[in-house]
Amino acid sequence: RGAVEGGDLAGAAVWGLVRSAVSEHPGRFGLLDVEQDAGLPAGLLGAALAVGGAEAEVAVRGGEVLVPRLARVSSTSGAEVSGWEVAGGTVLVTGGTGGLGRVVARHLVV
Repeated sequence: RGAVEGGDLAGAAVWGLVRSAVSEHPGRFGLLDVEQDAGLPAGLLGAALAVGGAEAEVAVRGGEVLVPRLARVSSTSGAEVSGWEVAGGTVLVTGGTGGLGRVVARHLVV
């Protein structure tokens, strides 16, 4: 949704590999993502590394240290919030044979 650029396929592969390592070995691996060709001041790099001690993923964008968070949003209309227009279209749900998959599939169809 415009938060990050998606053009670096090799970087995305490394990111996914390290995220897997972080989930399997918490505290042994971490991710520090900085903007390409951005002159990173030493103080900001130090702050990002300090935050990285408590966080598995840290990004620096526009001189700001960011970490991923989930936030609750209020929904007024499912279509407006998700941005999907499903009416008259086709939805393919893969791996939807478990309990959660059935709930999601039912939500998409009904």
